[in-house]
Amino acid sequence: MTVAARITLETVADVAENIEARGDTASVRKVMAMLGGSPNTIAPLLKKWRESRPNFRTAQFAVDPRIASLMAEQVHSAVTEATRAADIRLAEMQDDAELIAEAGLAAEQLAAERASELEAARAKIQQQAGQIEQMRADASLVKAEAAGRVKVAEDRAAAEIGKAEALLAREVDAREAAQKALIRAEFKLEALSQLEFDLDAARDEAKQARGDASAAERGLAVVSAELKALQGAFERLSAEVTEAKAATRDERRRADAAEREYGQASAQVQTKQVALDAALQRVRDLEARVMEQRG
Repeated sequence: MTVAARITLETVADVAENIEARGDTASVRKVMAMLGGSPNTIAPLLKKWRESRPNFRTAQFAVDPRIASLMAEQVHSAVTEATRAADIRLAEMQDDAELIAEAGLAAEQLAAERASELEAARAKIQQQAGQIEQMRADASLVKAEAAGRVKVAEDRAAAEIGKAEALLAREVDAREAAQKALIRAEFKLEALSQLEFDLDAARDEAKQARGDASAAERGLAVVSAELKALQGAFERLSAEVTEAKAATRDERRRADAAEREYGQASAQVQTKQVALDAALQRVRDLEARVMEQRG
């Protein structure tokens, strides 16, 4: 059985009557010494017990009918005893009042400490909220910068690929023109046996075709060299795009980590908010108890 469970009006009355029976005066401090508990629990129960008792007791003494002076002495003795008992009772009541006042002062000090802790918790929560907002802003900035770098790399790669495709198209056109010139020259050479009168003209056209073919081959070599250079540039750009994508993945991982930290901080804020609410409730309870004791 707990201390609070065994402190009732009956148990307080029993202890108080035992104290009175041995010639002492029941007080809050003496009852607490035997039962435990607190002044806030013992004081109202002891008050009810006192109120339930008769307000006055008739002094019992035997009056000697033979001597009136003996009666006067006994009356004086009874008054003296009653006065002494009243003084003792007054001292006990003062002791009870001091004990209750000490308990009230302790409650006020505890309430002040809880209020200070509450202010500190509020300040810490505000600081953490600012840190969380800063983490959100940093994460958004990192994402935006990463997306910008990826867009720039993709645009550069698309431009270089377009240039390479245009050069490839020119090279194909040059090859087709050279092949057509060679085919025309071959047709004319095959017809020389039948068209001897056109031999000179055919030879001139063949020479011209060969010259065109040589020029086309030289142009093809130049285009091939440019194509190789563009392929090298394309490979370098591909490597840059790969690096940019890797950097983007790193930035995304950092952003995810920042979001996780934000989640953890939010959980901590919620936990501290619960503790704050509990502290506020304790402060309100203590304030109510202090107001009740003052009342």
